[in-house]
Amino acid sequence: MITDISKLLHLTSDYDSIGIDGVPGAGKTTIAEMLARENDVTLISFDSYLDRDKGGFEENIDFITLKKDIKKAQLKGRKVIIEGNLLINILKKIEIAPQIVMYIVPCINCTKFSTYKMLHEKSLLEILSYYKEEKEQWPKVSFILDIEVAHYHKEYNPKDNSLIVYQVL
Repeated sequence: MITDISKLLHLTSDYDSIGIDGVPGAGKTTIAEMLARENDVTLISFDSYLDRDKGGFEENIDFITLKKDIKKAQLKGRKVIIEGNLLINILKKIEIAPQIVMYIVPCINCTKFSTYKMLHEKSLLEILSYYKEEKEQWPKVSFILDIEVAHYHKEYNPKDNSLIVYQVL
């Protein structure tokens, strides 16, 4: 399937950036790395711009450096794959809009707890209840990220607004 997506990208030569979105653990980074390697494009991962020690995700992204690095690659004539959680929201904050957005749907039955499955089957209150009742120690970063992801999906509906939807099996 990655080869098919690469072929599609070769046919669509008039793009300078591709965004890869999805829930945590969906496979965004793995797929982005394969596509970047296969198409010889620059890969920008939000995780590289994140201060992980602070908890949360969006508020701890180094937006200035992220935007500078994307623009620097584009000024060199490089195509860019940008991947990470909350993709549309974060790129909106730095005024970058990729021409192609791909949404990665994770293998729902591959993990015990699937943020994606929970987002589509439960309300935000049910997600909060899960953490309160099922987790003895709330993993601060994971909890905050899951809440950010739930809000993000409700506001932006990224799967339905993506040009390509890729289902991991």
